[in-house]
Order: sequence, then structure tokens, then C-alpha cells
Amino acid sequence: MAKRIIWADYVKAFTIWLMVLGHSSLNNDALMNFITSFHVPVFFLISGYFEKGKNLTFLYRIKKGWQQLVLPFIFFNLLGLFSCWVSPYLHPELYYNIHGYRIVTNAILGIFLMDDFVTPYSYLPVGPTWFLISLFICKVLFGIFIQISNMNKNIKYISYVLFLSFLIILYQPQIHFASIDSAAMAFPFYVIGFYLKEYKVFSKKIPLKILVPICISVICVLWFFSQYNGFVGVDGGNFGNSILLFYCDAIVGSVMIIFFSMILSYNDSNIRILSFIGENTLTILGVHISMLYIVKFVFVRFFKADMSTITTGGSILMSLITLFLSLLLVIVFNKWCPKLIGKNVNNKKL
Repeated sequence: MAKRIIWADYVKAFTIWLMVLGHSSLNNDALMNFITSFHVPVFFLISGYFEKGKNLTFLYRIKKGWQQLVLPFIFFNLLGLFSCWVSPYLHPELYYNIHGYRIVTNAILGIFLMDDFVTPYSYLPVGPTWFLISLFICKVLFGIFIQISNMNKNIKYISYVLFLSFLIILYQPQIHFASIDSAAMAFPFYVIGFYLKEYKVFSKKIPLKILVPICISVICVLWFFSQYNGFVGVDGGNFGNSILLFYCDAIVGSVMIIFFSMILSYNDSNIRILSFIGENTLTILGVHISMLYIVKFVFVRFFKADMSTITTGGSILMSLITLFLSLLLVIVFNKWCPKLIGKNVNNKKL
């Protein structure tokens, strides 16, 4: 078995926590703008970093994508049917005031549409799982992209232009099927991640005296520009105020979280809890919404918390509790149904 890259696990651990925090009734707009500017692109970039090959066949990519991404998508959303009724009751204005059996039928249709977009007739039970479908599409697109890269040089550059045009056509916020718009928006990060690994950009250890000041500087720069660009939602094809600034912020944010993770893992020191979280981000992605419902219920029922005015500290506390509860389910699923969450003895964990 190949040795795991510790800093990469840390990157995924911090990023999945930021995702949970963003879903924990975070009412701090400045912090939300900062988080959304990079946290989803980082996942696509790090997935591209671990892209296994240039020579995989198209059918093999489909098969592995089904096992590692589509099957977990179906599994987590079917589980989500048991708790999906909560959101329409908590936020009827966002779910077109659906009630009764339509809560379930709309959720089932949302699973077939595979997109985190609420319509009068559909919604995804576990919204964040749109990422799994988008990543599956990115892996398939990458197979096409890499075949273009192997073409004759004279044909290759023309094909790049055509492929880019194809992505632009895909990137339409009105396409709410199979998270196609999100995949088109995120695909460049997947390719960037692949070439970062291909050219061994992060393979050499960077001295701490360089890492630390760069990381601090990048945080300051990203905070400033993320406030200008505003809220970003890759799941809805929303790149903020500027598509150019979105891509710049996302790349800068990815570098920031990678450098920060490298600092923590310097000299191969391993914080086991972070590594465990990083190894199981897919499962956390699939179960944290249901766990968050439980945590919110406890906060509202027993602590009389108002989710519309909860403090940043309260949201952070909720996110940490939710993450802990999700890890309990991770242990259960890893033991009893690993194939349903995209793992088996022959495949590296996502």
C-alpha cells in the first residue's frame, strides 16, 4: 500500500470541517465569504492531485466512478430520506411550502436529478452529495482531456480550444441535472491538481521560515479579495461578483490550506485525529447534514437557541459536535458496509 501523504489528509480534514461550519447556521457574512471562496475548489484540486493515471480506459473510469462516487451518492441520499422532512418544515419558504407525502416524492425525484437545487417538484435529501456527482463527471472529463493531451501537437491545441468551449457551454446556471454546471465550474481545479502532482510541486519540503510568512500573507490577501467577490456557491454555479476573481481566490485559498497543512505535518508529525478525518471525508460529507439536524434540535429545544441569530462561536461549537457525531457513523460504516461508502480492499480511500 502506498504511503499516505499526511499534509493531504490534513487539507481534507480542515476543508470538510469548514464545510460543516458553513452549514451550521453561520451568520458571519465575512467569514462565510472567506470560507466559500476556496473550500469546495480545494476538494476538487486535491482529488485531481490523486488522479491515478493517463492510461485508464473510459469504461474503467466509469466503473470506478460508479463504485467510489455514484454508489455512495445513492446510499447517503436513501439514508437521508429518513431525515429529509426536517428542512421543508424548518424552511417552508425555501422548499415551496411542500408538505405531507410530497416531501418524500420530491426528495426521490431530487435523487434522480442528482443536483442540489430546490424546485417546486424536487430537492436533494442530502444536498452536499452533489459534490460526488460533480467529481464523477470531472473524472470522466479528465479522461477525455488527457486523451486530447496525447494527440498530435498540431491537433492538440485546436482540441484544447474546442474542449474549453464545451466546458463553457456546460457552465450554465440553468442546467439543473447531474450537477453539470458545478462540474464545469470545478473541472479546472481538478486539472490543476493533477499537474501539481505531475510536476511534483509539493513533493519537496519547504523550510518553515518560508512556509509560515507565506501562509500568513496569503490568508490576509485572500480575506481582502474574498470580501470583494462576496458569497460563492459552486453547487449553484455562483462564482460571486467576478468569475476571474473566483478562480484567483480559489487557487490562492488552495495554496493557503496546503501550506498550513504542511506546517502542521512538518517532519512527518502525525495528528491522528486529523488524519482520520481526512481519510473519511466522503462519509462525513454524506452524513453530517443528518447529524447537524440532531445538534440543531438539541440547541433549539434545550438551550432555546435561535438559529437566525446564533453567534459565530455557537456555530463553531455546533460544527465540532456535528463532526464528532459524524465520526461515530464513520466507524460504523467502515466496519459494516465499506463498499457502500466507496471503499474496499482494492481501492484507495477517497
